[in-house]
Amino acid sequence: MDCLARILFYFIFARKMTLHEIQAYRARP
Repeated sequence: MDCLARILFYFIFARKMTLHEIQAYRARP
């Protein structure tokens, strides 16, 4: 159960980081 929660948390974190990176890349000229 803890492992599943950790994977889910990591997936959400990775997704948020990816979205942030995409936003930063688009903001770049």
